[in-house]
Amino acid sequence: MSVSPSDISRVVSPLHAIFWGGILYIIDVNIGVSANENGWQLDLLNDLLGMVLITWGVIKLAGMDVDASYGKAMVFVSIVAGLSCLEALHAHRVYQVPPLLSFMLSVLGLAQAAAVVVFCVAMRWLSAASHLVASARSWRTTTWLFIIIYAIPIVLTHVAGILAVLAGTSFEYKLNLGAEGLGLMVPLLAVVVVVMAIPVIHLFVSTSRMKREAGTVVGAGATYAVDLLPDGRNLFGVFPDRDSDQTSE
Repeated sequence: MSVSPSDISRVVSPLHAIFWGGILYIIDVNIGVSANENGWQLDLLNDLLGMVLITWGVIKLAGMDVDASYGKAMVFVSIVAGLSCLEALHAHRVYQVPPLLSFMLSVLGLAQAAAVVVFCVAMRWLSAASHLVASARSWRTTTWLFIIIYAIPIVLTHVAGILAVLAGTSFEYKLNLGAEGLGLMVPLLAVVVVVMAIPVIHLFVSTSRMKREAGTVVGAGATYAVDLLPDGRNLFGVFPDRDSDQTSE
């Protein structure tokens, strides 16, 4: 199904909500009170608020009528986003997590990694359905950035956690650099932050490109002369050269 480029104006606000929600979710500034591994913690850049913004944006985008594959993909992303809201609320509680719940959270982590990739693919489908060629290419790049920088490390981490739960042990890792390596921590953390920010920044770039490209198409109207269809018609089903010849006659 072909989506009108003018409909893209309806997806910009949800995409921006997802972008800022992702920023809140990724960056953690925690303060907490606990004793004997029991207590509460508060994230000043609240993960729950971030997930609510993401969930709202995803649900709005799921309402776009593209095709069956897009609809199924966005339903999956919406379900994972809703469950992630519960996870973000649960994260405010500090306690010894039971093995079964730990297993379920690891499975949810795998679903979250998949949902991010599925979401980017769905946005590429939406761009393609609207004949926004540059935006579709941009979302393809965004998809690969999330796969390489986010999905692969997250999947490996959660798989290790699941195996640890099944084996009846705990999974943890420690980075021991020694006294001489402490000076490397600041630049190392800086590099990690920059690398982790790349996919999120590119998501914003892809969003902005969709808005800009759709605005260009809509502004051009029925005289938009980029031939994308095999028979020479433009995005709006118009044969520009043929119509102009008839006008001149």
